[in-house]
Amino acid sequence: MPLGYKGSYQRVRAYLHKKRTSPRPVVARPPSLRTVAGWILRRPETLPEAEQLQLKTVRTHCPEIDALTRHVRAFAVMLTERQGERLPDWLAAVRRDDLRSLHTLAAGIDRDRDAVIAGLTLPWSSGAVEKWIVRTDQASASYRSAMQIVVTLDCVDTEAQADFWLAALSPLDYRRGFHGPPYLSLVGPAPAPTLLLQHVPEPKQGKNRMHLDLDFGTADLVSEVDRLERLGAAKLSEELSEHGFRWIVVADPEGNEFCVFHPPNNINVAR
Repeated sequence: MPLGYKGSYQRVRAYLHKKRTSPRPVVARPPSLRTVAGWILRRPETLPEAEQLQLKTVRTHCPEIDALTRHVRAFAVMLTERQGERLPDWLAAVRRDDLRSLHTLAAGIDRDRDAVIAGLTLPWSSGAVEKWIVRTDQASASYRSAMQIVVTLDCVDTEAQADFWLAALSPLDYRRGFHGPPYLSLVGPAPAPTLLLQHVPEPKQGKNRMHLDLDFGTADLVSEVDRLERLGAAKLSEELSEHGFRWIVVADPEGNEFCVFHPPNNINVAR
């Protein structure tokens, strides 16, 4: 033959016939893109063991899907646990991977980063606005079940005030939440209210029309006030009492009054 093969035609024919008639190895059909997307978007603990193993196999053989899964699940944790402060780190991690579709998403988020952080942190959908609007529609029942009280406090230095109030409220394990000028929120475990610090240019003038009453669960008001004074608070009154209630008026470092109080023993106070 022109290419140098010296065997017979019959030998080539027999070889090809054997190849054509031999049983082919059984190969599992790969999952569809829709199926893989469904696995990624569902909570990992809700996936049956078989689907977890299939997703693990796909992630092992495809680094891009592995990275996508990590980013999607990290974002889901931010969303469900109100961890908006982690968004900058999430965006940086997304940009380190070669995933063009996520890069487009990251660019869109960056254009309105403050509003997105607010939406991932605060108990309502919010932008940088002072008035919060809640629509009572078909989702009103689910909204009421997650309703929280938010207390807004004007201050000149939001960072310094955040440091004070985090220390003052340390028994309740408050943490920084949404931070976008002019707001900085301090979020506590439910059902504790969110404390929203709002920057204003002018110092406090006059008496608060609304104030916080802090019940630390102890009748020793003096010790609690001493602790707050060490943090920068100012004691404004001696111990006062009325109808069994006892309280001491205190001011935070910018002069906002609040009370450290203890209710009478026979009152029904939910804790």
